[in-house]
Amino acid sequence: MAAASETKFTEFGRNLDEIVNYAGQLSSLGETLMNGHQGRSRALTQSGTASVAEMETILSETLTSAYPVLRGAYRLQARVAELRDVARTYLTAGHGEDLSAVEQQFDMTLKSAVAIQAGLARNPDSGIADLAKKIGDDLEQVQQGASGDSGSSRPMRTRWAASARAADVSKGMARRPPPCGRP
Repeated sequence: MAAASETKFTEFGRNLDEIVNYAGQLSSLGETLMNGHQGRSRALTQSGTASVAEMETILSETLTSAYPVLRGAYRLQARVAELRDVARTYLTAGHGEDLSAVEQQFDMTLKSAVAIQAGLARNPDSGIADLAKKIGDDLEQVQQGASGDSGSSRPMRTRWAASARAADVSKGMARRPPPCGRP
């Protein structure tokens, strides 16, 4: 059971790493869009032909297309960091502790990440939507790894508890003196 839990936790970490990678790509796309809008506005301003309507259009495009991508990518990266922290808290908790608050925090953070991903998936730019779909696939894997098919994080206890127990046993063995006075 410990090996299976270790494998699940490794897969969990790998899925989170993939999400961070895709969110980084989204950040780059968002920054490129922002820079393109900035360049257009600068060129119009410097040409002396900029109209208020043209500048309003650029600002509107920035606020409705570029900024939401950048914001969503950064928020996803933050949620992944939170998911890692919650998982770490879960694994380091004592055996007698009530972990329902940690499980609830995990569920809420995961739901927030899914909502952010869904917003990005509606983007009309196919490159952004494709990356958001990949993120959605990885979020689904994270959810399944933590919860099984039931949709709640309760099975997280049974899936990762073996890893926590194994870590405790390893720590305990490291503290024990060697048998028969051997170094």
